[in-house]
Amino acid sequence: MDSRTESTRLLGRTMDELAHPPRLWMNASTATIYRHIYDRVMDEQTGEIGGSEPDAPAKWKFSIDVATSWESAFFEAMAPNTRKLALRSAIIMSPDRGGIVDTLLRLARLALGGTAASGQQFISWVHEADFLSAIEFLIAQNELDGCVNIWFGSVQESVKRIGRHRPLYA
Repeated sequence: MDSRTESTRLLGRTMDELAHPPRLWMNASTATIYRHIYDRVMDEQTGEIGGSEPDAPAKWKFSIDVATSWESAFFEAMAPNTRKLALRSAIIMSPDRGGIVDTLLRLARLALGGTAASGQQFISWVHEADFLSAIEFLIAQNELDGCVNIWFGSVQESVKRIGRHRPLYA
């Protein structure tokens, strides 16, 4: 965690000392910062930060603690002339070799793809081209600052679509 928070604080101190600081600072964050629920989508305005649920596994809490600490360090950084965006991104799907799609396809080819557990889990994602388009959009929108979610829909529908093609990869 310190590698993220301390480097972010150092960047903030450095920007504060610059005669000509950058106009925009985008910092990575994560969509996994939100509480795990099934009844609604978490967004920037009404999303609930997770980690305090009594039944949350310790590894979820750790991930959320890293995200909240990192965002705190980012927003506490003194950079008065710099617009700041925390990119709460979902997993970025890329067809590149060694990426997550390659890994998932390998599992499907081994007949290990498909529904996990109840199949009701939310796993947010975004295609790499859409992620890059979102970055371009955010750069152009000078009035936006704060936390921004970057993701595409629910995985349940994606799994249904992918599941229909599972025999093609098995």
